[in-house]
Amino acid sequence: MPQQLDPAELAFRIAGVCACVALSAFVAHEFLEFHVNVPYLAFLPAVAMCCLFDGLAAGVAATVLGGLDLWYFFLPPDGFGVPNIANALHLFVFLGVAGFMCWVIHVQRRSNEQLMQENFELGYKLGLLRELRAARHPTTR
Repeated sequence: MPQQLDPAELAFRIAGVCACVALSAFVAHEFLEFHVNVPYLAFLPAVAMCCLFDGLAAGVAATVLGGLDLWYFFLPPDGFGVPNIANALHLFVFLGVAGFMCWVIHVQRRSNEQLMQENFELGYKLGLLRELRAARHPTTR
C-alpha cells in the first residue's frame, strides 16, 4: 500500500527528478558541442535512476520531462515547433524505450518487495518451528 508523502518530501523528490533531467540536458548539450549527436541517450540514465530510486511515477515524470526537453531544445525547428517525420519518430522511439524501461524497473522493484515480504514470513515460520521443536525435544545435558 503506497504511503502518503508529506509536502516537503514530495517537493524534494520532484526537485530530484528535475535535477536529473536538467543534468541530462546539460550532458546532451555538451555532447553536441563535441559533435556527438546523441541527445536521446543522455536522458535514459536519468529516467532509469529516477525510476530506481523513487518509483514508477518519478520515472514517468522524468520520461515526460526528458521528452519535452528533447522536443524543445534539441529538435529543429526551435521551440515546440512541429518536427520533421524522422525527428518525431526518434522522439516517439525514445518515449517508448524509456516507458518500457520504467515498466521493467517497476516490475523488478515490485517482485523484490514481494520476495522480501515472503522471506520475512518464511523466517518467522522457521523461528516458530524451531521453538516448537525445542519444546517437544528438550535437550538434556
